[in-house]
Amino acid sequence: ETEVKVMRSRNDGVTAHFLNLIEAQMSFREAGRRLSGALQRDVTAYKLQQFFCQD
Repeated sequence: ETEVKVMRSRNDGVTAHFLNLIEAQMSFREAGRRLSGALQRDVTAYKLQQFFCQD
């Protein structure tokens, strides 16, 4: 009986750990997406600036 409880709590811990990992990965990916979006905006602005300041 206690063995089953130990196993169950251990499984819950593992599940929580995986959920945390997935959550961290998602937020990491989201941060990456935001960063690349910001970079692309910067690059676009830079290119426009170059284009308009050619002469």
